[in-house]
Amino acid sequence: MSSNSNGSSIPTSSQENKTKACRDFLEELKCLFLCVRNPPKSAFEELIRQVLKCELNSAEGIEWLHTANRHFGDSCNKLVNSVEKLIENFKEKRNLPMMSSLQKDELISFVDESVTAYVLSQWLNAINLDELQAQGSMSRLCKFIQHAFAVNYSARDTKKMKTLDKLTKDIGVPSRNGKNFASNLHLFGSGDRIAAAGNDGQCLNGPKVKTMVLSDPTCKKTRPYKM
Repeated sequence: MSSNSNGSSIPTSSQENKTKACRDFLEELKCLFLCVRNPPKSAFEELIRQVLKCELNSAEGIEWLHTANRHFGDSCNKLVNSVEKLIENFKEKRNLPMMSSLQKDELISFVDESVTAYVLSQWLNAINLDELQAQGSMSRLCKFIQHAFAVNYSARDTKKMKTLDKLTKDIGVPSRNGKNFASNLHLFGSGDRIAAAGNDGQCLNGPKVKTMVLSDPTCKKTRPYKM
């Protein structure tokens, strides 16, 4: 720290850079969370190396790894809590009994992109939203929230939530800081793609998805989700 003529402290350039790196790291964690909720440990390690530029086996590196794990644990709980509140709101608006079955058309109508943006707002604040839309990632996130809604509709199911990473693991998540560290991570094998509808309504090539896929009239190869 340095002092000015009034005796007040002024942060040095090094401290400012460190503060910015810490802020960038937390933003990149949010970007990563939108891609996968259960990333491999190597994803955290790579972000620590690239963004914070510290040794993984140092005290600082270990502490940041713990921070990343805590962040994702808290985020997963907050996400499921938000989805459960959405389900409660859905049932109340339609005056449905708690154990009523979920109709696919009602789900798709209720969980649109505006609802998705609301549910994911605390993570989307780290994203360049214009680029996110341009890359078609918002529609993929909408499908993810629709599936999250479906798997938690009857009861909270964190185990099934973990299977939904396949729906979003390869989306572009352009960070607000413009560095796109999380987007450039190779989370899984490059050939392990998911089947999804592209912007032109055509199905992208990829292996059969084991998790449920809501039917899409523009993508005939997907299989409808059966309650």
